[in-house]
Amino acid sequence: MLRIVDLHSHLGVQAAPLVGNLCYTDDLFMYLAPLPQLRGIEDGNSLKGPILPWLRSIDGLNTHDEAFSLAAAGGVTTSLILPGSANAVGGQGFVMKTRPTPERTPTSFLLEPPYNLNGSQTDYSMRPRWRHMKYETARKIKESQDAYCRKVSDGIWEQLGPFPDDLEYEAVVDILRGKVKVQTHCYEAVDIDNFVRLSNEFKFPVAAFHHAHEAYLVPDVLKRAYENVPAIAMFATFARYKRESYRSSEFAARILADEGIKVVMKARNIPFERHVMMLVCFHIYIDWGQVYIEDPLSSDIVIWDSHPLALGATPSQVFIDGIPQLSYRGTPNETTSARPSPKTPNFDVEAALAVKYNGLPPLSHRSHAGLVIFRNITGVWTRTEDGIKSLIQSLTGSAVAVVDKGVVICVEIGQERCSSHLESRLDKLDIDLKGGTLSPALVSFGPSLGLDAIAMEPSATDGAVDDILGPIHGLAAATDLVKASDGLQFGTRDALLAYRAGVSTSITAPISAGFMAGLSSHFSLVSTHKLEQGAVIKDVAAIHIAISSSHSASGVLEGHLTLVCAVDTLDIMATLMQLKHETELQNGGKIMKWTFSGASEAHLLAEELAAANVGVIVQPRPYPYGWEQRRL
Repeated sequence: MLRIVDLHSHLGVQAAPLVGNLCYTDDLFMYLAPLPQLRGIEDGNSLKGPILPWLRSIDGLNTHDEAFSLAAAGGVTTSLILPGSANAVGGQGFVMKTRPTPERTPTSFLLEPPYNLNGSQTDYSMRPRWRHMKYETARKIKESQDAYCRKVSDGIWEQLGPFPDDLEYEAVVDILRGKVKVQTHCYEAVDIDNFVRLSNEFKFPVAAFHHAHEAYLVPDVLKRAYENVPAIAMFATFARYKRESYRSSEFAARILADEGIKVVMKARNIPFERHVMMLVCFHIYIDWGQVYIEDPLSSDIVIWDSHPLALGATPSQVFIDGIPQLSYRGTPNETTSARPSPKTPNFDVEAALAVKYNGLPPLSHRSHAGLVIFRNITGVWTRTEDGIKSLIQSLTGSAVAVVDKGVVICVEIGQERCSSHLESRLDKLDIDLKGGTLSPALVSFGPSLGLDAIAMEPSATDGAVDDILGPIHGLAAATDLVKASDGLQFGTRDALLAYRAGVSTSITAPISAGFMAGLSSHFSLVSTHKLEQGAVIKDVAAIHIAISSSHSASGVLEGHLTLVCAVDTLDIMATLMQLKHETELQNGGKIMKWTFSGASEAHLLAEELAAANVGVIVQPRPYPYGWEQRRL
């Protein structure tokens, strides 16, 4: 049967000019552009100049472009993918197949790779290629230096002249000589594939790819790197903040390790990084002597109160060059220090699904309305008016809990008392927790859950609220407070992953960097849309404002609505508490409900906050990004 070969396409490199248009004709040729249409996908043109012959569509190809499958569904089997047409000379096009490949890289999409794609078979009768001028220039300098040194070795002093050097390219020459460890920042398979080709063309090893959210999808590409397989320095769970990180998986490290690739875990904030020390030392050229305790008086040692990978693990003391760094050692955590190291559950199925679905496995949940029996439990916790209460604890993991239609009806060690519930029920579901615990679901506060799918993509977020204390124009000046419930997005991957991690609902305020954020909403993370029963638990949960050194509602005054104020510094919190007290006196003694969020310095005002009945929500992993947060 006749196949379609597309002669003019921007698949994978350029967003569609018109929203909603997948295909349109351009000079009688089929024109295809990537979907979904996100700003982060645009990679077709360059603003660096009108004549750019060195640009190549293969170097920016988004292999996750959904338009590939749509093109194939329309009969297009092969496509000439061109750079955009904004430049007078836009660059080089490449002929690609439109089917997915197991390797998932732009190289594997090629119909017939050019003989000189990675420079391994260059025609020396032709002029040097333009492809990577920085490395090509450094290569020439390196060869000139090598020739100079050969003359010195041969004693040809009269032909020496000045030593060939160029300060601008000195570091690149050191890379080509293997004197410098190369750390590169890449997210997607396309970037990793590009850099691996570059390492082979100019023959230099890569120490590690950083971020590398899609590295677990292309392990074989990593293994093709020059001389050695690079390590991967990656986040554990921080992902989906922009399009390039959307396909990240919490199982990526395990998948890479199974492939024999070294993984170094890193945190979002540098001060909180916890690395596998030997791997880090190896990949940044730190001497191995700093890993082992050869001399306690000059070693770097951290003493933990429990297993370093256990939840809540905290350093009791830190020694750097044998010198203790913590003046306050705290109280030893006897309950956790005696526990064995955490056991890793079997995630074979989840890891396989992450690869199978290109990083986007289905996140649908399971529900059971009948009788559920939980066995092999070590603890059961419940929520009461006085807080969280432990119903039972069993170090042997022999406890049993029976839940009927969402209500705990029986908990005991053994199953004598619960046995009456275990028989004659055909709708029962048996679950072995293998030493786990039961507890109330968590409530999220702080993140913009439900208001964005990709935080850095404007088209995938609800947008930020205009600052009422800033320049306001037109209709924005006359609007009422913004309600988060009006912009809720249900079924985002962040929300569904949070639900899987034990978070059932979220209190989310409108996105804002100004004084007045607006009205938050309390909603379910597992609902598919707003009209479902129980999707929106409370349409208006609180009023949210932010006060800092840089810059009224009746429901709050009456005590019916909580005022949540994002504030960090001690002085402003003290002033706000004084304002609260004065307002309550003028309002007939009616007590207002206030909560401080963020509250980095709230511990310095703990007694006064308790006396004023002001709630505090401390953000996890606080860090002094500004002057106001310095007294953590």
